[in-house]
Amino acid sequence: PSDNISNIISEIEKKYDIDYENLCVIFMRRGDKGRETTVPEYEDYTTKIKDDLKSGSLPANIRFMIQSDETEFFGEMSKQFENCFEVSDYIRTVPAHKKGQPDLGGDRNFLFSQKFLAVMNVMAKAKYIYGNTGNCILWTYLYRSLYKSDYQTGFHQWIGKGHHWKQESKWITY
Repeated sequence: PSDNISNIISEIEKKYDIDYENLCVIFMRRGDKGRETTVPEYEDYTTKIKDDLKSGSLPANIRFMIQSDETEFFGEMSKQFENCFEVSDYIRTVPAHKKGQPDLGGDRNFLFSQKFLAVMNVMAKAKYIYGNTGNCILWTYLYRSLYKSDYQTGFHQWIGKGHHWKQESKWITY
């Protein structure tokens, strides 16, 4: 990442007291993503994560970073899991009923694009990630390979039945 993006990453790390070894990201990209693939329901996330907590593959004392383009996602996930936070001042969201992408216009789009790129880098450094199919999780996975030699470990991706995936929707753990 550029110096500017690296500075924003450092700012986020300090502001939210991030300990990557004790961090689990729950990321959902929804908006208009449903045009391309089946998007998971909130329950798909909670069921998978609760199962992983129960089995011990996810530590009970983990801290959750909740990220989404859908405004309601954080509230719903924080009802299900303790020790949650979101970096809402670094991302843009829209209410679920809008089914689109947030657009602030002009220079603000450029500023928030930089902030979101920094957020994706922070997500990439987390010990555990749960996310659905899309460009954001792909870039998070690619950045993850820069930061972690075991970049596949702890990475969980929802693959939704759609244009490119004809099988039933499911979680894939790398």
